[in-house]
Amino acid sequence: MTATQPTYNGIPFGQSGLKNTIPTTTATFGAASFTNGFPNETMLDPTSGGIAPDGKDVNGILNQLSQHQVWLNAGGQYKFNAALATVVGGYALGAVVQSDDNTKSYVNTLAGNTSNPNVGGANWSPWVNPYFTQAGAGAVTTTIQNKARQIVSVFDFGAVGDGVADDILAFDDALAELVTRGGGECEVPTPTVKYSISRAIKLPTNCRLVGIGRQPIIHNTSTPTGAFEHDAVVVNKNFYSGTRDYNLGVINLTLRNRYQDYLSPVGASPNVGACYGVFFSGVTGFTIRDNHILDCIAEGIYLGGSVAARDLCSNFVVEGNTTENTFASGIAVTHGTRGRITGNLILNANVFGIDVEPNTGCVGSHLTIANNVIDGVQATYYKNTTSYGKSNALGISVNAGSSANQAYDITITGNTVRDVQRWTTAAIVDFGSICTIGALNIAISGNTIDASQSGGIVVRGGGYGVSVTGNSVKNIDFYGVLVSAVTSCSVVGNNISTTGTHSILVWASASKFTVTGNIVKDATGVGILMQACTVGSVSGNTVYDSRVGGARLCTYGIQVGSGCADITITGNAISNTTSDPTRDVDGATNVLTADNIEDGFWRTRATNYHLFSDGNIYKVGFIKQTPMTAASAATVSTYVNSTTGILNFKDAAGVSKPLYGVSGIASYDPPSIAAGGTASTTVTVTGAIVTDTVVASFTLPLGGLLMFAEVTAANTATVRLFNPTGSAIDIASGSLTVRVV
Repeated sequence: MTATQPTYNGIPFGQSGLKNTIPTTTATFGAASFTNGFPNETMLDPTSGGIAPDGKDVNGILNQLSQHQVWLNAGGQYKFNAALATVVGGYALGAVVQSDDNTKSYVNTLAGNTSNPNVGGANWSPWVNPYFTQAGAGAVTTTIQNKARQIVSVFDFGAVGDGVADDILAFDDALAELVTRGGGECEVPTPTVKYSISRAIKLPTNCRLVGIGRQPIIHNTSTPTGAFEHDAVVVNKNFYSGTRDYNLGVINLTLRNRYQDYLSPVGASPNVGACYGVFFSGVTGFTIRDNHILDCIAEGIYLGGSVAARDLCSNFVVEGNTTENTFASGIAVTHGTRGRITGNLILNANVFGIDVEPNTGCVGSHLTIANNVIDGVQATYYKNTTSYGKSNALGISVNAGSSANQAYDITITGNTVRDVQRWTTAAIVDFGSICTIGALNIAISGNTIDASQSGGIVVRGGGYGVSVTGNSVKNIDFYGVLVSAVTSCSVVGNNISTTGTHSILVWASASKFTVTGNIVKDATGVGILMQACTVGSVSGNTVYDSRVGGARLCTYGIQVGSGCADITITGNAISNTTSDPTRDVDGATNVLTADNIEDGFWRTRATNYHLFSDGNIYKVGFIKQTPMTAASAATVSTYVNSTTGILNFKDAAGVSKPLYGVSGIASYDPPSIAAGGTASTTVTVTGAIVTDTVVASFTLPLGGLLMFAEVTAANTATVRLFNPTGSAIDIASGSLTVRVV
């Protein structure tokens, strides 16, 4: 039959009736006791001397027993009783007693236990309520089991963490359970020693590995095979497959590879080129944060790949990690966009500290590299199983790669780069603590560079729209800031000291540049040197030198070398330098120097229109002038153009150009621009000539478009819009302003 709950009994039997208190034992004739029950005489026939049981005894017995029934019906629990424990030989295993203060219960874990849990007695455990209800209105009760299962730990699946047992299957099984739930966090508790794994952990979509405690150690101890999924510590599950992964996380872990195992002898080493810390390829949305990644033959953190349609990493944060002892970059991006690399510490990397270098057809764009510390980049790398390679090192490198427009819209700010090493002086102009090659729209600002064996900041290789602003560069063996073959570059407000050659060098077809407001001192070469560059402004800089060992190290303050044209040098303060009178200016054309404070030993070449002093302050200023036509103006003079009202300079060849103040405004409604597409328009800028540098601005946000401007004909500027994103952009009509700078 089906059992049903009996009716609750709230009154002990005979509560108000006549009853006896039943003793433990008794000698009273016919009386009941707990030891003997009803005596024999109550069971004999009266004719044989027996007597009937006393009804009050019956009531007493039933009353005392039913009191316990009522107590239990009312939800009561029993407290520990030492006398009872002695009588029954100790509490049974699993017995439950209530605490004396009625706030908790204890479960007995030892048969025959006579200790008192209220005073810390042994072998009692707190009774756990099998249900859980969260605080707050609307909370739903669930079981402790269900609540505990909300957390997945590698310990739940048999991880040992003793540094000997292979724990890879525990990681696999824990992550597989998360996949059945749609993802979540896999906790990695602090092990007794470390987690040893025999191949990489494969992280599925929507899953995160989270260390509990102080960065638990996961060590890939297997013999390398050359395959990423085997040799790395963590990879995304679908890397290189064409199937993307989403929303991954690697947080608060120590990821260790096998750097120290294969340093020597090289010839005996297996293929170790895939020994990464974290290798992500083809992932959208991930966080790599607060990890210690060390002992990697390859990169500590590698993001990207080699196939454009397959390997892009996007919408990511790499933050607060320490990479140490990597035989390649600390952090590398070969195909990535919309990412932040911030607050990381890179120790003892090789060749690169942080490297953004897109593979063919890939991109490195919309990245922020900020507030990282790079301390020590060696000039050696692991080449193959038989030899080490050598290369000059770079602290932070952005390299556009093999094709145009692959690296763009990158901010490098607030980083500290120290101790970047050199292997050879060959092609030394290509190497620096911060280096960009062929990149577009790059902002390098507020960085601190100290103790580089090559250059400080190097901007080269056909880039466009690069700004170098507010950086501190000191103790550099070669150039402080070098600009080479870059269009539209500004070097503004930097503090550059103690360089082994020139503090600022602009050369090799650089054009449309500005060098303004820098403080340059202690250069072994020239303070600011220009060679084979065009259309530039050098203004408001302070160039000086201290005496070191009695020698003045800075041979020139500002030098305009051969192949330069259309350079303006104004408002600079130059002091305590030496010069070679045969090399202060070498064949430059259209150079205007004015309003400089020059205290030193300078010479003049009038054919190049330089005005220098010889130990005194000498200023050239503009005075009120009568407007005239270009034809009426004398050569090598300034005049106000009677048509435009703009101040011009007419050189020895009779060519006139405006000095400042030229701009044009036009209404413009850009068309919808497809992904990778361009659009252009022209703006009339009266007085502008082809060699002028111009900047363009628009009254509305560009929505991701890149905007470039140049003077393409006299009085005419062409403005071009480029869409680097993956979808069409259509912005509203606004005002377009083009200004000569």
